[in-house]
Amino acid sequence: MSESQHASFVKNLDILDYMMKSGKITSEDVSKANSKIIEEVLEMEKVTIPKIMSRTKGSIQQYYINVPSCYSKTGQRHQLVCKTESEVINEFKKEAYATITRQTNQEEIEKITVQEIVCKFIKDSSIQETSRSKYYGLYKKYVKSSDFGFLRLCNLKYWHCEEFIGAIQGSATYNTLLQVKSVVKQSFDYAISRDMILRNYMTGVKININLCKKSERNTERIFSKDEIKSLEDACKKAWKEKKFRNSVVFFCQLFTGLRIGELLALQWENVDFENGLIRIVEGRKEYMDYINHKKVRINGVVKNQQSLRTIRLNDNAMYWFRELKRRNVNIDSNYVVTTKNGNIPNYNGIYATIKKFFDYAMIEYGGTHICRKTNISMRIASGDNPVNVSKDAGHKKLTTTLNVYNKYQDIEESVKKQNEIFDF
Repeated sequence: MSESQHASFVKNLDILDYMMKSGKITSEDVSKANSKIIEEVLEMEKVTIPKIMSRTKGSIQQYYINVPSCYSKTGQRHQLVCKTESEVINEFKKEAYATITRQTNQEEIEKITVQEIVCKFIKDSSIQETSRSKYYGLYKKYVKSSDFGFLRLCNLKYWHCEEFIGAIQGSATYNTLLQVKSVVKQSFDYAISRDMILRNYMTGVKININLCKKSERNTERIFSKDEIKSLEDACKKAWKEKKFRNSVVFFCQLFTGLRIGELLALQWENVDFENGLIRIVEGRKEYMDYINHKKVRINGVVKNQQSLRTIRLNDNAMYWFRELKRRNVNIDSNYVVTTKNGNIPNYNGIYATIKKFFDYAMIEYGGTHICRKTNISMRIASGDNPVNVSKDAGHKKLTTTLNVYNKYQDIEESVKKQNEIFDF
C-alpha cells in the first residue's frame, strides 16, 4: 500500500470517529464502515484467507489459521485460534489489515526496543544485499545486546543517542562510526514513518573525529615501480619452483585496474588477444547473509552501468594474461581465474595466495584494491587523459577517479617541477 493510500484510510477512520463522537452516527455504523474499509483494503492487496483448520482440545472445538509473516503484526509467523470459523476469519482480516496499513497497537509500540527497530529496518529496506550484509554486521557488533539496543523506543531521548555514539567513539574509526550512525538514523526515520516515534534524536548527534580510533589501514598507499619490479621477478622465480600459480592475478589486476570481482567473473571468451581487448560484461560479489547465516557468492552483477566496458590491454597486461592462460592450460574452465579443480576461487582464497606471495617476495603486503589505485594513480601522474582512465576504471564520476583513487605522491618530482616553474 502506498503512503497516499495509507493516509487516505487513516483520514477516513478519523472522520468516522469524529462523526460518532458528534452523535451523527452510531457505533454500529462505525463497525460496519470499518468492516467495509477492511474488505476493500484486503481486496485491493489481493489477500487470500489461509486454510482454516480445526482440532479438539479436551471437549473444546478450536479453529485456527497459520498467519503468514507478511500479514503478522510482529513480523513472525504464528497461529490465530478462535471458537468458530467466522471468528478466526475476522481476526485474520483485522490483523492483516493492521499490518498492511502499518497500524500497531500502542501496547506493542511501547515494547519495541531500539535493536528490534534497527533489525526490522535492515530486513525491510530496499537496498542491495551487499549493503544489507554490511548493515547487519554493524548492527551485530555495535547495537545488538548493548544498553542502547535494549532501550525501549518510546523512552528514547537525545542524550541516549549521544551517549551511544560517545561510548563506541574510541573503539571505532571515524568512517565506521559514520556508518553506524547512518544505519541507526535511517532506522529511526523508518520508525517515524510508521508512527512509532515523533522525532529522530540521532540526527543532531555529532561525531568528534579526534576522539575516534585511528585507522590502521593506509588508504594512501600505492605500489612503487621498484616494488612492482621486485614482485614481477619473484613471480617468475616462484613459478620455476612450481609455486604461486595464481600470483599472476595480482599483475592482471595491476596492469588493467580491474576490480577483483570483475577479474574473478572474467571468462576467456571475453579476452581478445588478437585485438588486445577485454570486455567486462559481469562482476562477482561475495557477502554474508546474516539472516540465513551463510556466505553468498554470485556472478552476473555489476556495480553500475559504467562497469560494462571494453578495455584495451597494454603490453604488460597482455603479457600477464597470456602467462595466466599458459599456467592454466591443463585446467578445464572457461574462467580466467580458477582453482586447480577449475572452480572460481573465493575472495579469501585469492587474498591468502597474494599475501603468501608477498611474504615470499619480501614486500610489504597490500590488498588487491591497491592494485587498482596504483594503476589509476600512475597513469594520471604520467599524463594519461583522466577521462580515459576513468572510463577504463568503470567509474561513474570523474571526480571519483581524481579525488578517491589518485594517490600518486612523488614529492621529489613535485618539488623539481616547482623549481622549474619558479625559476625566473
